[in-house]
Order: sequence, then C-alpha cells, then structure tokens
Amino acid sequence: MNSLQKKTLSWVIAFIFAAVTGALIFSAVERPNADNESKRKQELLHDLKREMENKYNMTPSDFDNFTKLSCKALSSGPTWDFVDGLQFAFETLTTIGYGAISPSTKTGQALCIVFAIIGIPVTILAFQAVGELISRGITVAITKIEKRCFRQDPTNVEAKCTAVTFALMLIMLLCGSVMQVYLEEWSFLVAVYYWLITFTTIGYGDYITGKKQVFWGVVFFLAWCTLGLCVFSSVLNAIASYISKRRPCRRVCSCFTGDREMEDTNGNLQDNGNSQEKKENGTKMNESKINGRDESQMICDSVGENKEDTEYNSSTYV
Repeated sequence: MNSLQKKTLSWVIAFIFAAVTGALIFSAVERPNADNESKRKQELLHDLKREMENKYNMTPSDFDNFTKLSCKALSSGPTWDFVDGLQFAFETLTTIGYGAISPSTKTGQALCIVFAIIGIPVTILAFQAVGELISRGITVAITKIEKRCFRQDPTNVEAKCTAVTFALMLIMLLCGSVMQVYLEEWSFLVAVYYWLITFTTIGYGDYITGKKQVFWGVVFFLAWCTLGLCVFSSVLNAIASYISKRRPCRRVCSCFTGDREMEDTNGNLQDNGNSQEKKENGTKMNESKINGRDESQMICDSVGENKEDTEYNSSTYV
C-alpha cells in the first residue's frame, strides 16, 4: 500500500467516524424535542378537527381538503423581483442554497443548471483571489510592524498571518451577529448560529435574513457575506493544511497495515544494514588492495634501484 492509498484510507475512515459520531450525538440531542413537537402538533390538529366537526358539522375528508387548500393558499413564495433574483443568484454561486428561493418553471430549472456549472468555478476563483489579497495585505502589515516597531526581521509570518485571519473571522462573526440581533430581533446564539451556517456555505434555511430590508440593505448583506466567505475559507484552508501536516490519522491506518509495515521497515533496515556493511567491507578490501599494490610497487622499485646501483658499481670497479 503506497502513501497515497494510506492517506486516502485514513481520511475516509476519519470522515466516516465524524459522520457517525455526529449522527449519534445530534440524534440523542434533538430526538426528544422532535417527538414532543410532533406530538403537540398532532394534538392541536386533532382538537381543531373535533372543533370543526362539532361547530360546522364538517366530515374528516372535508377537513383534510380544507387544511390542504389552506396550506397552499397561506404559503408565500418569492415575488421574483430584482432583489429576489439577486439573492437567488448569490445563493447559487456561493453554494449556500437556503432553499427559500428556487425556480419552479422548467425553463428556470434548465437555466439554473447552466448558470451553476459556469458561475460556481468563477466564484471559486474570485473568492480565492480575494482571500489571497487579504492574506497578502495582512502579511505586509505584519512585516512592516515588526520591522518598524520591533526593529527585527519578521519570523513565522505564515503562522502569524493565520492567527490574524482567525481573529478577523471572529470579529466578522461577532459583528454580524450583533447586527442581526438588532435588525431581525434574534437572540445572540441564533445570530451566531446563522452566520456560521452562512459563512461555511451549509445553508440550512431555517433562519433567513433580508426579508424586511430594502435594496441597499440587501447589497450590504451580500457584500458582508462575500467578505466573510473569503475570510472563513482562508481560515478553514489553513486549519486543513495544519491537520494534513500533523497527520493525526496515521495510527488509524497503522491498525490495518501496521504489522506488515513494521516487517517491511525492519526488513528494509536489515537490508540497508547488510548493504552498508558490504559496502564498508568492499571499501576496506579495495583500500587493502591499493595499499598492497603500492607496497609491491615500492619493493619492486627499490629492488630495481639496488640492481642498477650494483651494475653501476660493478662496471666502475672493472
């Protein structure tokens, strides 16, 4: 199993574990309230049906038809003016998708498919460019502050930029929540919940803002939301990069390939040790051969010189 397969297996296991854990936690937390709410609605509907039967002599089938028609008549859809169209386009391009505004005609649905396929990549590139611009501005500010105020060369600029971006994310989240508390009369927890769901492009649609705002209010909301999406994406990318570098799921993968991996590692170490030992022995043998050749050559040279001296002395003596 190569490194890419191990990485893929570990992250898939982590994703499945997170999904199952979240399902168990939220089911345990929300199930009692959902059961009570469903029971309360059933009791309210039963009381209303009995009252209509007693007061207006209405049969159960007539009551069911009356409630269905009432729901259709009272449900309000979008007016599809320019403001609604702007919100729909923004929710589609940013993949938030609250669900309150959606095309109902076949022509609109077909156009939405083409619009999403072309517009979403453009939106991703635009948000990446804005995020890079924000990060570059923060990096330049950190560098200038450290050089001018502290008179030292900046260090760990990337980590400091991530910290400043995270602080900016918290500021935008809190400021947006305070605005929603005063504009929509929500609680602070609901406002924080709404902006977090919006900035992360989850978009459940249980809380929607902008219903009572005018055109310029909607424009301000979209601009604030766009800036928040860029900042949040930068922070989430930094967190994902940090987690990927730390490799927290290595132990999960070792549960499946640990023993074999250890054996392979030990075998590789042993092979490397043997090959290293062989190399050292070969080097020593080569050195000894070279030294032996040098010594032999020196002996031969000395013998040759002695022989020449002897012949010279003999000729001289004669």
